[in-house]
Amino acid sequence: MGIMIPEEIENEARDLREDKSIYPLFLVDEFRKAREETRTEKETGKSIPYNPTKITDFLQIIRTTWVISNAEYQERFWVRQEPPMMGDNYMETLETFLSDGEAVLLANDAGRVSMTAKQREMLQRLYTMVDDFDGDPTVPDDPGYGLNDSAIIADPKWHKIQAYAKLVYEEITGDDLDAWEKSRPPREKRPEIKQRDATPEEIHAEEKKIYPSFLIEQFKRRQHIPETSLEHCLINVYLEIWTISKQEYQERFWVRKEFPLYDEENCMKTCSRYLCDVITVIHGAEDNKLDVTNKQCKVLKKLSKMIEDFKKDPNRPNNPGYGINDGEIIAYKKWKEIQWYAKSVYEELTGEKA
Repeated sequence: MGIMIPEEIENEARDLREDKSIYPLFLVDEFRKAREETRTEKETGKSIPYNPTKITDFLQIIRTTWVISNAEYQERFWVRQEPPMMGDNYMETLETFLSDGEAVLLANDAGRVSMTAKQREMLQRLYTMVDDFDGDPTVPDDPGYGLNDSAIIADPKWHKIQAYAKLVYEEITGDDLDAWEKSRPPREKRPEIKQRDATPEEIHAEEKKIYPSFLIEQFKRRQHIPETSLEHCLINVYLEIWTISKQEYQERFWVRKEFPLYDEENCMKTCSRYLCDVITVIHGAEDNKLDVTNKQCKVLKKLSKMIEDFKKDPNRPNNPGYGINDGEIIAYKKWKEIQWYAKSVYEELTGEKA
């Protein structure tokens, strides 16, 4: 492999750090090798032949076996949908495992892949356990999209599968998962927040204290237009940009989790909403369906680029989810630059001081 450019070095450092925070040693090393091969193919223009001959060549089945074994992963990424695995869930993992598991077992029986008799027996048993669980009418229902994953992974039958998947993973890879767990630094816990639902009257009263008059008027207007409309999306963008610009708001509701917003808001959630909504607004403006000027589109695109770069920045404070580290994140120099620019964008869009 040739010399990596600075951007590739930063990306590799970020990916490696992220892998180490989630996965055991075997998978971290295999993911690193796969990225190296991808870069080599890009540099040389030549594809690296994939000729699996042993069970450890099948990275996907090994990864999903570990995921099935790991309760923390399932709680974080299936149930709470933390970054960077948002979109993963019980159904996706099991479909992948069953499909790949069947292919590997058949390939072994045909003599195309080598595994020990014990590995073959254990993988087959795990496959059967997972398949039986998925079709068991006595376990919690799976409507898909992770909607009932918390109940599924709390089932005692699933706990038996987790325990056996751990043995299968260790037999295949040689990783000692108990030793790996002991070597990991303790994870930050999600803060416990005593909260109660605010009444509509309380919410309305608090909004008047929190938001500027322009946004209060937009909130009233938003109640009378369809949620799918471009105008509704534009109002969301007004709110998201103002929120991104306001240090005091972020300290109160992202960091201190004050009433009435509690933990409903945090830095990355707000940024993700903005990046999603602003695309719709820009397309609407470019199609002459929204009263947004070319200059306003330009500053919106620049703010989007700044936020996307910030999310990819390998040096920014870690984001363990749920706003746990938002205090450090919003104190970071590049976030301060985003706050300052978001203030000017809000004023450009609304004509009101942020």
